[in-house]
Amino acid sequence: MHIEPFNRKIYSKLLDFKNQNGESALLIEGARRIGKTTVVEEFGKREYKSYIRLDFENDHELATAPFEELPNLDRFFQLLMTNYRTRLYPRESLIIFDEVQLFPKARQAIKELVADGRYDYIETGSLIGIKQNVEDILLPSEEDSLQMFPLDFEEFLRIRGEEMLVEQIRAAYESQTPLIEKVHQKILEFFRRYIFVGGMPKANAYDLEGRSFQDIERQKALILKLYKNDAVKLDRVSGVRVSALLKELPFQLQQNAKTFKTYEIFDNNGIIKKNTISVLEESMMVNICYALSNPKPDLNLYKNPNKFQIYMNDVGLLNTMIFQNGDDPDDELIRAVANMKLSTNKGYLYENAAAELIRSNGKDLYKYIYSDPIQKKSYEIDFVIRRKDKLLPIEVKSASSKNHSSLDFIRKKFPHSFAKPVILSNANLHIDDDCDYYPIYMAYLLK
Repeated sequence: MHIEPFNRKIYSKLLDFKNQNGESALLIEGARRIGKTTVVEEFGKREYKSYIRLDFENDHELATAPFEELPNLDRFFQLLMTNYRTRLYPRESLIIFDEVQLFPKARQAIKELVADGRYDYIETGSLIGIKQNVEDILLPSEEDSLQMFPLDFEEFLRIRGEEMLVEQIRAAYESQTPLIEKVHQKILEFFRRYIFVGGMPKANAYDLEGRSFQDIERQKALILKLYKNDAVKLDRVSGVRVSALLKELPFQLQQNAKTFKTYEIFDNNGIIKKNTISVLEESMMVNICYALSNPKPDLNLYKNPNKFQIYMNDVGLLNTMIFQNGDDPDDELIRAVANMKLSTNKGYLYENAAAELIRSNGKDLYKYIYSDPIQKKSYEIDFVIRRKDKLLPIEVKSASSKNHSSLDFIRKKFPHSFAKPVILSNANLHIDDDCDYYPIYMAYLLK
């Protein structure tokens, strides 16, 4: 089943780009299989008189041939139109450079193409590949960039025709009033489905078609296999054990550790090995949550590069990583996983989901850990984002618990640093004097 591109939040940003009338090109960065190509190609179909997509991954020879005619732009466009049998119209056509990291010469040409001004240009690619393949070229300054993520929960609802639920969630958040309990429970059912299916468009298409849990699981497994293959490639070009880190991620989250700990990335002195996390982070297969050394609103100044947690970029993929057992998923197990009926700790799944929803809202991920030297005890805040001149502390709970001893202690310790805290859980929205309780599915609205 086709997922309409206007249900993706990035579509409105593409419209903003078009309204700039060719002032710059646009680079869309993101992990594989999140729908970059689909959205951009549909955007070309809907919003332009014509478009051409140069696929540098699957049709490299055809896509690269016109660049042999540069710097003669007239010959470049002539061969482009001839090869793709598509007429280009000045200021009414879009040219897409798909998987541009595989052909750096295309990025180098952006400067003169934008200066020429005849057409609009959108590039897609993964950031790590882009950075590794530009050593010998001059990067264009005439290029804006957007990061794209898997579907967040709001997009998940929209592609299922649940626009009214989307509106009710947003209205409840903005008015700070609870939803009707039956509505809240219905949304929680969708959220549990989101935990299993995740935000990958293909997995969601299978779900919308009514395919079996096993079919959905096999599709996610194929995406994971692609990610693992990419990680092995990154091992070779970066000298970093990216594949080992990816493989260990579920185990680390299940251990409920405050930070990610493995010999793969730290030396004997506890110092992170060079480039290890940056390589993994730039692949966008994961989301990195850095610990703050000091609870101050200028977050980047206090990011501790040696203390962090790693979350999968998609909770559906994390589910598959945890429960995958060979090539043929067990029907009874997968059904139990999909319905969240297993008697297992669900906290790490909720935490991973919260991380990706906060990240999809354009927020970098941080956490705060305070080690009390007197009590010899550590207090942890799962996530911290900036709210004006203070920090918004966020704690994630899989149950409807109102216990928040860590939040209380840290706020008392640093009364001027933190705003009123937020707890995300299964519970309906509830506002207290000391804490705001939001349903876990509202994580993408936090700001």
